[in-house]
Formats: sequence, C-alpha cells, structure tokens
Amino acid sequence: METARRILVTGASGYVGGRLVTALLEDNAKIRVFVRDRNKAQSHSWASQVEIAVGNASDYQSTVAALTNVHTAFYLLHSINLGPNFDQIESEMARNFAKAAEECGVKQIIYLGGINNDGGSALISTGLLVNNDPSCGIPLTSSDGIDTMTVTPFTWFDAGVVDFTSGNDSTIFGSLVPKKEFISTGFELRNSGVTGVNLDSNQIIIAQLTTQGDLSFKINLELEELVNGVPTIVKYVAKDTLLVAGEIFSPFLSYPQSCGCDDPDFLEYNSSYVCYLEGSCQTPIKIGCMDSMACNYDPEVNLNIENLCCYPGKCNNRDIAVVCPELRGDSFEFLLHPNPVNGTLYLDVYSGFLAPITYTIFNTFGVKIIEKTLDPALIITGEAIETSTLDNGLYHIQVQIGNIVSTQLFIKN
Repeated sequence: METARRILVTGASGYVGGRLVTALLEDNAKIRVFVRDRNKAQSHSWASQVEIAVGNASDYQSTVAALTNVHTAFYLLHSINLGPNFDQIESEMARNFAKAAEECGVKQIIYLGGINNDGGSALISTGLLVNNDPSCGIPLTSSDGIDTMTVTPFTWFDAGVVDFTSGNDSTIFGSLVPKKEFISTGFELRNSGVTGVNLDSNQIIIAQLTTQGDLSFKINLELEELVNGVPTIVKYVAKDTLLVAGEIFSPFLSYPQSCGCDDPDFLEYNSSYVCYLEGSCQTPIKIGCMDSMACNYDPEVNLNIENLCCYPGKCNNRDIAVVCPELRGDSFEFLLHPNPVNGTLYLDVYSGFLAPITYTIFNTFGVKIIEKTLDPALIITGEAIETSTLDNGLYHIQVQIGNIVSTQLFIKN
C-alpha cells in the first residue's frame, strides 16, 4: 500500500505547471507529470524527482495511463493558441480527461483552463478571448481586469490618422477610405505619457482591435524610464534590422507573434520567439569540449567551449588530474621520439602515479646499457636520453612504475 498520494500535474512544461511542481515537491508530494514533449520536461531542475508520462489529453489511452493510481490531478491545459475554435477543442480535451479520471478512480481534479470566461463586464457570449460580437468594441473596465489611470493623459498628438483639412478619420475605421486594409508607415499617436495602475507590473493596454479578417502590425514605442535616477527616453522597435543608437528590439511588438523554442536550454532557442510551439525544443544544450584531442573530450557535447578543453600541459589553470581523472588510472603510457634516433631520444611518461619512474635500455643481446630512476611529475614526466655513444642497431627500453612494466623498441642509426 502506497504511503503517499500520487499527484498528476498536466502542462508541467508551462509557466504555471512548472512552478506548481516545484511547490508540491517542497511539500514532499509524490508527483507524476503529463507532457507532450519529454525533452522539455527533462530540462527542468525537478525532472529527476518526478515520474514523466508522455501523451496528449486528446488521446484517451495515454491519458488513462497517466491517471492510473493517481489521487489528485491538476488540469492546467489550454488551447487558446489553436485559433478561434479553441473553446471547442478544449472542451473535448476536458471531457476526455474527466472520463479517463473517472475510469481510473481519481478523487479530485483542479481545473485551470481558457474556456470559462464570462465575457467580461459586457457579458459577451463567446467571451473576451474569442468573439465575433459587434459589441466587442466596448471599452474594457476594471471588471475585465483593466483599471483606469487617475491622471488623464494630455497634449495628444497624432499623424496619419485624420485628414489634415477636414479633420475626418482617414483610416479604415473612418468614412474616407473604403478599403479592407489599413497600411501606414507614418502612423503616430502620442500623448504626455501613461503609466500602469499597478506600478509593480506597469502593464498598459494600448489598443483593442477586432477584425473578421487577418490582422498584422508592428508597433514602435518610446518610453520614459529612470536610468540611474535620470528620466531617459528609451525606444523599443519591432524590427531587429538596421537598429540605430538608442533602439532596443522587442519581438513582443509584432503581430502575429512568432512561436518556436523559447527555452534557452535548447539548441533550437531563438530570442525572437515570444511563445512556445509544441515540440519545437528538441535538443537540450550540453556544453563542454568537442575537441577529440583533449583528454576531456565528450562526444555528447553540442556546444563547444574552447576554454573547457584540457590537454597535457595546458588546462587553463585547472588541475588536469581533477578534470581528467582517468589519467590517474592503474596504468601508464610512454612515448619515444624521434624513432629512429641519431642523437637525443626524448622519453615522455604519462601517468597519474606519484611514484619513482625507472627506465632501462637493453641492446639486442639483452645486455643492460643504461638505467636511471626519475622523480615523478604530475601527469607527464619527461627525460632527454643521449644516444650518440650507442652503437647503431635495435634497442628496447623498459619503463617501470611500481609493479607495472611497459617496453618499446627503438632504432639508433
């Protein structure tokens, strides 16, 4: 019998779900997450502490599998980004989830979605998020989560909106332009300035637009911000090309918004994305050394950091014995160069042992010619051996550290 009740969190890869999982784990809850993208779930710090069920709430079998042996389920899914019929899609998902939960004996469901909005203060039948009601042009009020400023902006200025001579509205919202689209490169609307009612978030509604056709726009904003205590005009623009001094690009100023991988922990990440596209984050970033000649080469690395690569004699002021502990193994290697030799023969011994190194040179008859014991250095011990006094011929050198012995041949010519 299980001592802890299992809790299922759907939408755990999202903003709300991810933070809910963290909070539940702090209470020592037993968590299972239900996600479409395993890679995105595994990028969270809590991934190793939860069960991960992969599926789709529209798929009954994967939903049943996720809900099996679950006591409480958090339903945090929405389909707002799927278009004007999102409420129908979401209703079907919710019913499918509820049926699977009943079959699995789930005791409690906590629901958070996008279909239960009541149309705001005007009671628009299809809600504020999706509506074709002509009355949708009504002003938003505090009942809709929007409040008004206590100080009314003054010194209004506009350009490209009204006809200079008649003063009539020249956009498609007026009577002078019988068109189905409004394109302007000189539209400007300015006043003395606005601030958000809640200064902690400072959120401002700029416009409320409704159309039965396609809508696309780019907005540039000038904001007065305090920079080191000095009021400073900061320009935010919707295009990231040909930026001039003082301009800052913001992808949130364009519509429709570009969606993709918005998680910087994945290779597919792009800062121009303002919303997450399901399945777009595929390859978790793994930083490290991609140089196969380095002792800490990792074939799974996909983002190379050159300064992380370690080589014998060069490890960027780090302890190579710590970075590459395999070099301190139960064996050693040595190199001879040049070979054949006519003069100085260089011996390089690679070892993690801090024990004396003895090398012995024998001729082809097995007669010992040279023997010497070296004090060990960390990782690499080098020795220059003068061979000019040796007769031409074949020799072998034996290197011994403790009880381990290794030999090689070299030619003196």
